[in-house]
Amino acid sequence: MSINEEIKRTVGQLVPLCVPSPYTPTPDKINSTEYVTFNYTALGDDFGDDTANAIRYLLQIHWFLPTGTNPMKKKKQIKRALLDMGCTYPEVFDASDEDGQHFAFEAEYTDGDV
Repeated sequence: MSINEEIKRTVGQLVPLCVPSPYTPTPDKINSTEYVTFNYTALGDDFGDDTANAIRYLLQIHWFLPTGTNPMKKKKQIKRALLDMGCTYPEVFDASDEDGQHFAFEAEYTDGDV
C-alpha cells in the first residue's frame, strides 16, 4: 500500500475528505467544510551496503474545520489514528486564521517496502 493510500485509509475514517496537497475548497465553502490535506518528504533510512532498506516519511497532516467547531475529541482521534498507523507521536500546531480552524500534525512513518 502506498503512503498516500495508508494516510487516506487511516485519517479518512475520521475525515472523509482526505486528499494530498494542494486542495482548496470553493470560496463559499472555505469556512464550512471539514477536510484534511497531507504532504510528506521521503528519505532513505536503515542503510546497509550504501543502500536504503527503508523509507522514512516526514508527514504533515493538515486538518481544516469550520470556526466554532470544538476540535478536542477529533484531534485526539487523529493523533491516535496516526499512532495506530505506526507513526511517531505527532506534534500538533494550531495554525488557525480568519478562514477557519487549521491544525497541523507532524509525525514520522517508516516503511520497509523500498
